[in-house]
Amino acid sequence: MTKQFTPIQTPHRMLDEFIKLSLWFVYNTLQKGVPDIEKLLTYRVDIYRNTTLFDGKNKSMDRDLGPRWAKIIKQLKRMYHKHMGDPNSKGFETNGLELLRPLLRTAHWETPGPGPRPYECWTFNEHDGVRIDLHVVNIYQPRSPLSEMKVPFAASLMRLLQDTTTRQATINTVSCGSWLNSVPRFAAMFPRSWMDHTKSIDQIGYTMNHWGQFINRAGQFHPHNGSQFRQTERLPFPCLICQCPIIEAVNHLEANFPDAVAYNHEKNSRDLKYYVDARIRKQSDC
Repeated sequence: MTKQFTPIQTPHRMLDEFIKLSLWFVYNTLQKGVPDIEKLLTYRVDIYRNTTLFDGKNKSMDRDLGPRWAKIIKQLKRMYHKHMGDPNSKGFETNGLELLRPLLRTAHWETPGPGPRPYECWTFNEHDGVRIDLHVVNIYQPRSPLSEMKVPFAASLMRLLQDTTTRQATINTVSCGSWLNSVPRFAAMFPRSWMDHTKSIDQIGYTMNHWGQFINRAGQFHPHNGSQFRQTERLPFPCLICQCPIIEAVNHLEANFPDAVAYNHEKNSRDLKYYVDARIRKQSDC
């Protein structure tokens, strides 16, 4: 059987498809009688943060986004009224993309950049000194953290959780709200208790907790998931909030991911050697 060739997308092509899917969602939701296009464009899709209007710092949309964004919303609103009687959303998507294209970034705003990441794909926020919320971004592109890079991916999560319990003993819970919790290979990294009190976030929001599933392991648009969303009008992978005791998560990783345990032992040995060698060089220079 001949393997199907999938052309590599340029960054602009990736964002074009992502924005068109977002505009389809806006159009389709308005067609169902939801009246407020401003809220749809601001709080239900991730368009603003993929434009140069976003400074890359304040990720929240609960603020004044400025007059240029307000003008774009008015233009898209007029555009929707022009196309609302069309048999499909194609005209709104095409014209909306042309309006937005001069403002689009060269790559998705959450594309990993340079800089230290001690836990690789993983970052976290602390809440009230008792819980951490995990966030994931694929720094291994074009490789997948759930296949080729599953060992360092699990190992870095293990280090994050172990370091957290060492640094602050009051933290007893780890949580994550993401479409990834609907992916069995991701959920398998956590104990059974991870899924015991699952909460589904049914209303699609603007964050990557929902929209991240439309970017593939290479950082390109995911055509299969996008097509499935259009056909079914449902996310291929629902966004789920899961949590469990942090000690259970650590024990699960240590018991079920021996390659990740070995990976961390090797990393610790390399780090220690680097530290010792650096101290020796420093003393020699004195």
